Amino acid sequence: MSIKYNFEGKVALITGSSSGIGAAIALLFARSGARVVVSGLNGDDISRVAHECSQVSPMAYKPLEVVTDFRIEGDIQRLVDTTVHTFGRLDILVNNAGVCLISKITDPEYIERQKALFDVNLNSVIKLTHLSVKHLTKTNGNIINISSVTGIQSYTASSVYCMVKAAIIMFTQCMATELADKGIRVNCVWSVIYFNLSVIMLS
Repeated sequence: MSIKYNFEGKVALITGSSSGIGAAIALLFARSGARVVVSGLNGDDISRVAHECSQVSPMAYKPLEVVTDFRIEGDIQRLVDTTVHTFGRLDILVNNAGVCLISKITDPEYIERQKALFDVNLNSVIKLTHLSVKHLTKTNGNIINISSVTGIQSYTASSVYCMVKAAIIMFTQCMATELADKGIRVNCVWSVIYFNLSVIMLS
């Protein structure tokens, strides 16, 4: 028996929703009546997911498509501003955007990869939360952060990814306490990763 949700009238911004977990989340919100914002790096992928969302939307709502590089603060600001300007509100922020880079501490590129992964997987979450609070306060909104089992379990050559996902869990706990009096609920969902020899594939 499938569960049906009703998000009619709600606006959901899902980061990294041009593929994978983010795309599935966008489709679920669209199917449940929400107006969704599809964001990511690849415009063609964004358009594909947006089309799928409009096909399953009960009201045939057309998603807002925003190409976003989550390493760039200006892009993150534009994403939030465009969402609120287009729909007049923000009810749900799903911080899903992320990359997985494998590197051992002895690798020459370790520090470079560490900075890149922190920018996308952690700093963008903090920045988006900071920018969205004033809008979510008006709607008694919700923030959903996507973490991973790696936030509590270590893996070889994945220290940076593990650190980031652990930070997401703690950031969620802190924000849940800090934003409660503003009527904003903050939750964390763990994704699962699959290891195949030395290659990591995000579920």
